[in-house]
Amino acid sequence: MRSCLRRIGPLGAAVVLTLPAVAYAAALWSRPQALSGPGAASLAVAGDARGDGIVAWARPGGASGNIEAAIRTPRTWQRVQVLGPANLLMGRAPAVAMDGRGTAFAGWVGPDNALHVARHAPGAAWAADVLGDAANAPVLAADAAGDAVAAWLRLGTVEVADRPRDGTWSAPAALSDAGGADQVRVAMSAAGDVVVTWRAAGHEQAAIRPAGRPFGAVQQLSPGGASLPQIASDAAGDMVAVWNAPGSPQVLQAAMRHAGSAKFDATVDVVRRPVLSAPDVAVGPGGRAAVTWVARTVELAESTAAGRWGRAQRVSGSGDSVVSPAAVVEDARGDLTIAWSGSSRSPRRINAIQVADRLRGGRLGRPHVLSGAAEQDAVDGAPLLTGRHAGIVAWRSLVPPTGTRVRVALRR
Repeated sequence: MRSCLRRIGPLGAAVVLTLPAVAYAAALWSRPQALSGPGAASLAVAGDARGDGIVAWARPGGASGNIEAAIRTPRTWQRVQVLGPANLLMGRAPAVAMDGRGTAFAGWVGPDNALHVARHAPGAAWAADVLGDAANAPVLAADAAGDAVAAWLRLGTVEVADRPRDGTWSAPAALSDAGGADQVRVAMSAAGDVVVTWRAAGHEQAAIRPAGRPFGAVQQLSPGGASLPQIASDAAGDMVAVWNAPGSPQVLQAAMRHAGSAKFDATVDVVRRPVLSAPDVAVGPGGRAAVTWVARTVELAESTAAGRWGRAQRVSGSGDSVVSPAAVVEDARGDLTIAWSGSSRSPRRINAIQVADRLRGGRLGRPHVLSGAAEQDAVDGAPLLTGRHAGIVAWRSLVPPTGTRVRVALRR
């Protein structure tokens, strides 16, 4: 079964800036450009180390809505494509992934309530397959060799399917006990190790699949009350899962899986304080992790390779307000970017997309507003690092009277 793919027109040329070796903020990022038509909602980004990237989003159209996507090569954006009709009532962004060869994957739930996954190899057309029925909340990941994995919920049970390089998708397989699971996440290392996490009965649980082997036994990571989990991996297979846990004050917890290990280490507390958002996590060189969250201001904590967490530091400006979770990405060189939406005092903006960057060996720079002065209610800031000091931040915002569109800024 194939989904209909349709072109909807070319994009304008991107504005690219050349980076000095120690530049930050405004010198790192281009002016924003519109990527989608009006009415865009829910977006997701992914990329590879060569500089390729994908941005996908949902947009009204037809009887239900459509999933659209744009591929970026290191030089330019390709034409926006309609990948297929979507069930917008599922309320989630499309899932995206990109392997080390520049092949992009996009997954979404269609009007038939089935999971559709489209694949775009460099120089080829998009092609979509249907993986499973009664699907919800899909997530995707891919490795350096071209293998991919999809995970999703089917009636409260976590199901997975994988696609070997140049192969076809496997039949769905249940990973969790029947019923009661939600908040599924997936991470995949460059070498092909896979970790799937989910919440069941308030506990964060995980299953690990070393490259070329089956999934191991399910491991319980957290006590009861866990929520809003995230997981990330470095190229070697070091993986860190984080989540919010109840307490007085509230606790943000993490567990680390070292490359080659069949299980996660014991859960540790990252910070104890009121956390007002979902956390986010990235894993940099040597398994060192970075976690961001909002506690009135955007905050950051980083761990050693052994999993010892340092003190939290404030990222957002003094007196600025924050209206969204803070997303963090880090690459193998140690370049790091944090993105969020909030009001800025200098320049004075309301609900603007802001970023803070750190280049390898340097310090975290001051926050910089990416969204334009005419943009209103900029939200869903999603950062991505690709290639040497390159990256993309995508978000949604309104510029009257053109409607809400996906916009992007490039880092070069």
